[in-house]
Amino acid sequence: MRLTLGPGGRVVIPADVRRCMGMKEGDTLIGAFDGTELEVFSLMEQVRRLQEITEKYHPEHVSLVDEFLRERRAMWGKED
Repeated sequence: MRLTLGPGGRVVIPADVRRCMGMKEGDTLIGAFDGTELEVFSLMEQVRRLQEITEKYHPEHVSLVDEFLRERRAMWGKED
């Protein structure tokens, strides 16, 4: 798609693209710039990407929250 840089550096994302991506006015967007390209995506997409990256660092069916709480309780002498 072809976009135009407007006043103040603003770029308008076409309505059909916003709808497709589930974006609405006021949403937080994430931008990634690698020196030559700018990628824009939703905050929820960033969360999904981060979950995908961290998935490989913990075993399936293990709650990282439960592990964290267990460690903290042990640290404070409150093991369940």
